[in-house]
Amino acid sequence: MKESEKKVYEDEISFLSKKILELNKKLIESEKAKSRFLSLVAYELNNPMTVLMGLIPHLELQKCDKNEELLFLVSKELMNLDYKVMNLVAAAQIENGKMDISYFSVNLPTLIEEAIGFFKYMSIEKDIHFVLDCDFEDDIAIEPQFLDIILKNLIANSCQYGEQHSEVNICCSGDDTHLKISITNKGKGPKIEFKPEVFTRFSVSPENEHGLGIGLSIVKELCTLLDGDVDYNVADGFVTFEVTICLNDKGVMAHACSSNEFLFDSFEGAIEL
Repeated sequence: MKESEKKVYEDEISFLSKKILELNKKLIESEKAKSRFLSLVAYELNNPMTVLMGLIPHLELQKCDKNEELLFLVSKELMNLDYKVMNLVAAAQIENGKMDISYFSVNLPTLIEEAIGFFKYMSIEKDIHFVLDCDFEDDIAIEPQFLDIILKNLIANSCQYGEQHSEVNICCSGDDTHLKISITNKGKGPKIEFKPEVFTRFSVSPENEHGLGIGLSIVKELCTLLDGDVDYNVADGFVTFEVTICLNDKGVMAHACSSNEFLFDSFEGAIEL
């Protein structure tokens, strides 16, 4: 190879390397900007939502069907918005690496019933009934904030894509080291080309029928943080999402009675891993 040709190749390689470094730098800056934007949106929405959610139970209904219907619609939309804000906050915390693991002793059936109640307006509107079968009667040592977010996202998914006038079955099993939760609804499965796309943020189906946002991706990321996994299968007109997560075997120093005690708070005395 002539020296002149070698010089041309070296210049091209140098130019391309420089462009790759510039693109990589822009990508890093873009990711940082996205994380800052996500955190800002989550923060700005979370404060007014907390106030509104606190005011709703204190509204007095007059004896008027129209007022009752209006309150139902307002409550349903507020709960839906609160659910989306919860996911934005969780996504922002995951992006910033601020999802600390704190184990508490919790009653699993109580936690699940609270998550079901969170979507009571959606389930009433579609006439969906929940059936809970839980093997855990005693309290378990688990990360309650993570589990609360996982449950709400999977229950929301079952309500959103489940058929009207149907049942959603929630089954819990496991042992001292692992917890397995399966949530089954009647309906069609996600129409995607590759299965992992279901757990990828903002994936869009080929027919644009299943709007896949951030909920299931958050479930996947939280399960990974808890040394667990999530999967789904479709069979005979039913869709089942199954979560497996590790339980804490080191003991706990605190007890949480409800999700309100731990959601998005730091806890003194809890075990930090």
